[in-house]
Amino acid sequence: MSRYPQPTIENLPPDLVEKILAVQEKAGFVPNVFLALARRPDEWRAFFAYHDALMLRNNPQLSKGDREMIVTATSAANHCLYCVVAHGAILRIYEKKPLVADQVAINHRKADISPRQRAMLDFAMKVCLNSHEIDEDDFATLHKHGQPLQRTTCSTLQLNVGFYCNQACKHCHVDSSPLRKEMMSREVADRCLLLLGRAT
Repeated sequence: MSRYPQPTIENLPPDLVEKILAVQEKAGFVPNVFLALARRPDEWRAFFAYHDALMLRNNPQLSKGDREMIVTATSAANHCLYCVVAHGAILRIYEKKPLVADQVAINHRKADISPRQRAMLDFAMKVCLNSHEIDEDDFATLHKHGQPLQRTTCSTLQLNVGFYCNQACKHCHVDSSPLRKEMMSREVADRCLLLLGRAT
């Protein structure tokens, strides 16, 4: 998982230990990413605060199983075996179907899922692979299956401060890579902070 040594649970801050043990009790295992990121506790907290906002928040439109299904399918499309395995394991627990994760990862259109979930994954995969082709017909299909996209209150402000990244991912919406050097100007960063201040 990592070229850097992973800390042991016994040497972590208490809040990280509590979260990791809660995940172990619920899922039956500790995902490696929990320990890989724990060597930097502040970054760990930021990552999992964002994860929890996306994956655990109550949402009447998407169950926790739906969200894990989306992550499993899109991770397979992005060739991220780690995420397919980790999120697929959780998907099996939520959906109570032992084969669903493998089916969704290989071809969601042949999977044993509902028509609503198939429409949900069609949309998610198009966002993942061909987001520039999204149009009103795609949203209409979601509406037809009872999944209108609705605006909610803002709980997270995520910014790309530049295009430089240590990875060059196929799914990156801004084509970041180690070769990109463009960075956000101080003026734009200050305006973003001003906007955030007004929203709180």
